[in-house]
Amino acid sequence: MWISKKDGSEIFFEIKYEKDLNDEHVVKQIGIQKKWCELHGKEHQVRTEKDIRNNEIYLENLKDILPYLQNDSTIVEIDRHKVISQLKDGRKALKELNQLLSLNLPRLYEAVACLIYTGEIKANIDKEYFGLETEVWIDETEKLS
Repeated sequence: MWISKKDGSEIFFEIKYEKDLNDEHVVKQIGIQKKWCELHGKEHQVRTEKDIRNNEIYLENLKDILPYLQNDSTIVEIDRHKVISQLKDGRKALKELNQLLSLNLPRLYEAVACLIYTGEIKANIDKEYFGLETEVWIDETEKLS
C-alpha cells in the first residue's frame, strides 16, 4: 500500500501475516522493498494483522464512516464551511455541533466523515465510537508545518 501525505512525503506499507515474517521469500521481498525505498528517499513500514486489528474501536469506526464516503466523498461546501467555522473555537463533540448547526444528523455525519477522510479535521475515533460523543477539531500543528 502507498500513501502520499500532504507534505509531499510518501510511505510504502507492506502488509503481512505475522507468521510469515520469518519466511525466506518474505524476508527477501521486504529487504528489496526497504532498499528501494531508501534509494528513493521514501519511508517503508511493515504491518501485520496484529497492528491492523490492534484498536477495535478505530477499526469499527472506519467501517462505520465508509458508507458516508461511498456516495461521492465530496462534501457540500456550505456544510464544510459550517463545521470548520464552529471548530475554529476548538474541539467540539458532534452532539454540540448538532445543536449549533442547522444540519440533520445524517448530513452532519456525512460532512464530518468527509472532513476526517480528507484530513481537514481530526477526531477521537481511535478512542470513541463514531456518534454524538465523538470529538472533532482542527489540527493546528498541520497548519504550522
